[in-house]
Parts: sequence; structure tokens; C-alpha cells
Amino acid sequence: MSVVSAHAQNNDADLLLQKLQSTNQDLDKVDIYYALSKLYANKNPDSALLMADNSLAIARRINSKKGIALAYIVKGEALLALERFEEALKCDVNCLQISEQLKLAVITEKAYNDIGLLYSAMGNISRALYYLRLSYNHAKSTGGSGLKSYIYMNLGDVYRKNKQYDSAIFYNTCALKMERVTHDSLVIAISLFNIGENYIKKEMYVKALPYLKESLEISTKINDYVGFPYCNEAYSQIYYNQGNYALSIEFAKKGLDQAKSLKISEIKKSCYNLLYLNYTRLENYKEALACRDQEIILSDSINSLKKDKEIKNIVMDYQLEKQNSRIALLEKDKEFKDVELKTESLKRNILGIASVLLALIGCFVFRSYLQKRKLSLQLEKQNKEILDQNQQLEELNNVKTKLFSIVSHDLRGPIGSVKSIMDLMQADMISADETKTIIPQLSDSLLQTSHLLDNLLYWAKSQMNGMILKQTNFDINLVVQQNIQLIQSRATGKKVKLHLETNTDTLFVQADEPTTDIVTRNLIENAIKFSSPGDQIIVHTEINNDEVIISVKDEGKGIPFADQSKIFNKLATHTTFGTSREKGSGLGLLLCKELVENNKGKIWFTSEPGKGSTFTYSLPYKNNVNDFESNITPQIASGCAT
Repeated sequence: MSVVSAHAQNNDADLLLQKLQSTNQDLDKVDIYYALSKLYANKNPDSALLMADNSLAIARRINSKKGIALAYIVKGEALLALERFEEALKCDVNCLQISEQLKLAVITEKAYNDIGLLYSAMGNISRALYYLRLSYNHAKSTGGSGLKSYIYMNLGDVYRKNKQYDSAIFYNTCALKMERVTHDSLVIAISLFNIGENYIKKEMYVKALPYLKESLEISTKINDYVGFPYCNEAYSQIYYNQGNYALSIEFAKKGLDQAKSLKISEIKKSCYNLLYLNYTRLENYKEALACRDQEIILSDSINSLKKDKEIKNIVMDYQLEKQNSRIALLEKDKEFKDVELKTESLKRNILGIASVLLALIGCFVFRSYLQKRKLSLQLEKQNKEILDQNQQLEELNNVKTKLFSIVSHDLRGPIGSVKSIMDLMQADMISADETKTIIPQLSDSLLQTSHLLDNLLYWAKSQMNGMILKQTNFDINLVVQQNIQLIQSRATGKKVKLHLETNTDTLFVQADEPTTDIVTRNLIENAIKFSSPGDQIIVHTEINNDEVIISVKDEGKGIPFADQSKIFNKLATHTTFGTSREKGSGLGLLLCKELVENNKGKIWFTSEPGKGSTFTYSLPYKNNVNDFESNITPQIASGCAT
């Protein structure tokens, strides 16, 4: 909570959008899009970036220099929030160039400040301090006052990151004194929290308490909901270190509930860690283990997001390298054009000398043209090869991203839980009764992990073109019945009814039987996962022209309309907990799509939130009558001969 942010209300956004629809003035649109970008800055960086781009495009069209500079500011803030540091720096530098040219003092101060924050986020403390001091000195020299308290706070944040807590307290105290005069309650609350946080880092807990108390009181008064979880988490830290574990747990739970509501992952992780430490001290190992598991899940999720960003940065670097290659090719083409122009000029000069020389020059030009044409064809071929390689690399990157995400999150979580339990058992910290309770849970977790590994291996094979499908004729009803028998115990455990409906006893399809078995099992298990006690699941098979249609219908919780487009999307990651908090990787349905399409079939679904889902896939129908006759005819002939 070291950087100041404005918490916009929905009605403010609605009001701005109404103004946007009612105005025809481009200059007004520039200002409205700028205000919307500021409004979304801390709530939705993607929306903030879109609004900033709209403001920048209109400002460029009408050549509003100030509008362009302001648009670059908010675009840089959105890119910083998205951790796209290089692009953010370019925006801040572009803004600085325009503001210095137009002598816009306040915008110049803001640009220096934002560059300092950017370097702070990148971990370059020395450069962050350099630009923040530039911002402060510029504000001081021009008599500016509106930005100084923010600069004080940002300087305090940089010193805190560098573990110079006394300096951090000094600058936050300067910001606090200034804002007590201007009466900006939000900045006062944040400054107070920052001072208290730095005293906690110095282990001066008694001194930290009054600052946190006043910060929480002001946040409550002005409805600054973001301030609540930060203050409560800090209170929990203090009371834990003072040995008051009950009070520490109380504040950690408050902070956790508030952080969940606001989706602040780092605070959630810290609160789970504090609960784990407190319960361990109180020898409540069951609760401690549960909190530790949640902390591991959050940690893996945060690390997975960072890994995704690293992979995206690798892809962006590759695309930049590809762009440079294209530029080099264009420059080469320009050189050829320059040669052609020189040749034409030479030809005009020689025309007056002799017709023989003209003929020779004509031959030379024609030969040059043929060479250039040949080289152009070669370049086109090379460009096509580069595009094909790019597509393959992008597909491999997508596979790698998905594998990293699943391995780091869904596999490490259960393994971490097993390790934690084994450590506690080895230390004789779990009783026999607790062991009987935990072992079945571990068994379910490992069974789901085993199933996930099977899916993961098949999906990776299909992505790497390593799966060989063997098309045979088999009875799909038999495959469905076998899977129902295998999964019946899970359905019974959740008190869900599961049965097959079909119009014919045998129904032959032409496909690969093992992969069809995987698709059928995944869809039935998915239906059980999202069903509640008393629901029923119907697996239905039928013939439709030259296709066999297999559908799995449940009465579960259904899929939200906003998430339905993500279900079969390779690039989107969508996982949801089941009705009994069963975890998923988002891989099962993606694998089903790959396997069905490899078997020359199709897969689709219909779903309504609260009323259930129906997942359906089709396979080529095989009329087994002809096969039966061809197989039995030789036997009849043989019998007659006998």
C-alpha cells in the first residue's frame, strides 16, 4: 500500500460513459477517455490501457500535444500495472519529451515520478531514487505543490524496499505533515500505514500500533476498503510477535476475508502464513496444515502467473527479433531499388552516345532484373519458411505454458500436502485419529493427481504429434457401460444417480478405442464433479445419419455464460472447483476436444447456470452388419465343404 491510488466508484464510470456518448467534440473525448483510464488504473489495467489508447489515437488525430502527453502518462501507468516495463518506459519518455517542449511543469513532474516508480518496480533502486529526486526538485523549483506528497511517499517506498527503514519513515512523515494541511484523507491513511509498516520491519511493535489504529479509523471513515486488509494483516503480525496468538488469529481472519473480497493475492498468502504460524504455536496442527495448504496453493498460483509472464516476454522478444529481420529484408530490397535507379540514370546518359551502347545497357538492365526477380523469389520463400517456423514455435510455447502451469500448480499442491503431512507424522505431531481422517483425503488427492497425469501425458502426446491412433470398429455402448461401472463408486459417494440411455443394445463406431475411452471417462467424471446429492446424470447414445452421438447430461451448477467461451480455448486457462471442492486443471475438456477431433469427430456443449450442462461428441458410425456377413460367410462355406 505504498503507492497512492484512487478507488473509483462505478457511478463515476457510468457518468463518464454517458458524457462520452453525448459529446461530438474530439477534445472532450480525449479528456473523457483519459479520465476513464485513470479511473480503471488500479481496478482493471487492461481496461485502463484500452481507454488510454483511445485517448491517444484521438489526440494524435486532432494534433493536441497536451492531450498526447496526458494519454502517454495513463498508458504508462496501465503498462506498469501489467508489468510491461519496456513499453511503459517508452510512454513515460514520450510524455517527458512533449511536456518539456511545451513547458508543462506538472506533467513533467509526473513523468519523472512515474519513471522512478517504474525503476522501483524493476528493482533498480539507484535509478528509481534518481528520477524521484528529479521529480521533487522540479516541483520545488517551479513552486509546484500538488505532487510533492506523492513523491515523498514514493521515496519512502523505495527506501523501504532497500531496507532503509529510518529513511522510509522520514519521507512518509513528511508526506503526512503535508497532507494534514491539505486534508487529503486517503493520502493520510496510506502515510500512517506506511509508517506503521516500517516500524514493524524494525520490530518496534508498540510504536507501530497507534499509526495503524489511526490509519484503520480513517480508512473506515472514508470507505477505503483496500486499506482494511492491509491494516488487519499488520495487526496480526504485531500480535503474533508479541505472543498474543488468539488476537493475531482474529485479525488474520479479518484481513483474509477482506483480501478475498478484493482479490489481493499477496495479503491472502500472508494471512494464511500467519494463521499457520499461530495454529502451530497453539498445537492445533489440523488447522495449521489446512492454512499451510492454502498458502502453498496461492504461492504456486503467483509463481505460475510470473512464469506465464516470463514465457510471454520470451515470445515478445522473439517477435521483436522477427520484426528486425523483416526490417533488414526491407533495407535489402531498398538497396536493390537504389541500384535500379542508378542503372536507369546511367542508361539515360548513354542514350546520347551510341545505339550500340544502348543495346548493351539494355542487356545489362534486363540481366539485373532477372537477378533481382530471382532474389525476390528466394526472399519470399525464406519469409514463408520463417512464418511456418513462427507458427510452430508459438504452438510449442502454448504447450510449454500449459505444462508449466499445470505442473507448478496442480501437481505441486498435492505433493506439497503429502510432504507436510509426512513431516508432521515423522515428528509425531498427528494423532492416530487425525491420521485416519487425513489418509482418505490424501488417497482422493493422489487418485485425482494420477488421473491428471494420464490426461497430461495424452494431451502432450497429441500436441507433439507423438500419438498414433488405431482406427477399429467397436461397440460404444460397451465402452460407456464399462466407464459407468468404474466410476459408479464416485457417483455413489456423492449420492448422484448415473445410468445409460440408448435405443439399441450395440452401437458400432469407427475410431481409436483407448482415446474414446478417455473422452468418455473425462466427461462422466466432469459431470459427477459438478453435481450435487440427489442429481442424476444420463449418458445417451443414438445414431444420427452417418454419425453416432454420445451425450453426457447433468443437473449440476452449470457454466457461467462469461466462461463458456474459455472451455475449449487453448489460450485460455479456466478451472473451477466442483460441488465438493474438487480441484481441476482445465485440461480434461481440452484433451477431449483434441482426441475427438483426431478421431474425425466433433464435440460441443450446452449449459445454463444453475440448471446443468450437456457435453456431446460425435464419432463416425460403422454399420457392423456388412462386417458381420463378411466374417461369417467363410465359416458357412467351410461348414458346407465339410
